[in-house]
Amino acid sequence: MREDKQEAIKMRIEGKSYSEISKTLNVPKSTLSYWLKDVRMTAEKTKALRERSSKAGFNALLKRNKSQKIEAKKRAEAIIKKSINEINQINLENLRLIGSALYAGEGGKSKNRVDFTNSNPQIIKIIMRFFREVCGVNKNKFRIQLAIHDENRIEDAREYWSRITEIPTSQFMKVSLALSKYSKKKRKNRLPYGTVQIRISDVELFHKIYGWIQGISKKLEMPG
Repeated sequence: MREDKQEAIKMRIEGKSYSEISKTLNVPKSTLSYWLKDVRMTAEKTKALRERSSKAGFNALLKRNKSQKIEAKKRAEAIIKKSINEINQINLENLRLIGSALYAGEGGKSKNRVDFTNSNPQIIKIIMRFFREVCGVNKNKFRIQLAIHDENRIEDAREYWSRITEIPTSQFMKVSLALSKYSKKKRKNRLPYGTVQIRISDVELFHKIYGWIQGISKKLEMPG
């Protein structure tokens, strides 16, 4: 009998898988299947092999999923980088359109004042530039209302949004902490600095922004 066949039979009896034997002896699995068709392992060895195979399969799945996530992340980063470079210099007219569109989605509908609520610091920075550079709002007219889920982070939130909005904390209103126990569990750590609402008491500005929104809508409805 071939020496490698004897070794294959021995390894199989010890509970080794076809893959392990093939890799060790450099023998094709098709050959092993013929050699070992009548070889029987003990119930204990069979169980151990199944457990190892199951664990190996699970680890392989985890590795494959991790690899897919890494590749997906790389593709996403490449798309984002390309998209960033597609944006040219933004002038005041562009900013008027951007700010009006943002206000249409996140802005308040009360005709007594201008309100804008969001938790994304990038969006807040954009809308603040819109208010300052396009709308010409004086710094002293801004009021900031925070809604936060953790009362222990109030001061951190105030300082954080003060930096983002470039508005001193002296112009911040009382922080809102109203939140159910269920919501606390659900939102834990999702919004560490809460949500910020920018308020400007200016009826005329509200109507001006509303007019810009309507103007954009009408322009888009016009036939080419």
